[in-house]
Amino acid sequence: RDFSFVTQTTSTPLVLCAARGFAASTPAELVAHAKRNPGVTFAGTSGVVRLAPVLFAQRAGLEMTYVPYRGSTQAHPDLMAGRVDIMFDTVPAAMPHLQSGALKALATTGAQRAPQLPDTPTMAESFMPDFEASTWGMVIAPANLPAPLLAKLNADCVAALRRPEIVERHRALGAEVATSAPDEARRFCEAEMVKWGDAARKAGIQPQ
Repeated sequence: RDFSFVTQTTSTPLVLCAARGFAASTPAELVAHAKRNPGVTFAGTSGVVRLAPVLFAQRAGLEMTYVPYRGSTQAHPDLMAGRVDIMFDTVPAAMPHLQSGALKALATTGAQRAPQLPDTPTMAESFMPDFEASTWGMVIAPANLPAPLLAKLNADCVAALRRPEIVERHRALGAEVATSAPDEARRFCEAEMVKWGDAARKAGIQPQ
């Protein structure tokens, strides 16, 4: 109610990754390993990177231990060394270590396979059909924006975002352009708030 939603701008999937020598190489193997070996740890920072493993564990019926980090840069050395078991990280942040072989990708979390990891299945196709987790961008404006102005803003933003050079620039950074009508943008944001809010409440995570 505090905003007018103009359009979604981008969607950036996460990748479930682990050290090269970790016992599991797929989400199904991870679940089996975690059930045989309680105490699997996951690195988390903030936002969806923090909540994606929480939602995964809830839906898989797992108990995993959260290890907090300030950011991916701080988490990656421990992940590569096996001091923490898994991490759901953004594809752009994880790519250098995936390309070097220090980390391996178990699955990505977008609606489609990530262009940077075409051989890595999504979580939905490989293990958990209803699982999707991405970071995203949104253009918002003050509440109660007049409909003609909102429509004009939407048209201009969508046209700019769909320019080929803009699409390619975002793709090079690991994000996909994802535009929407104002009503679609609002519904998407509301659904995301419900999904992640429920996951946080079930896990006892307090807003910060």
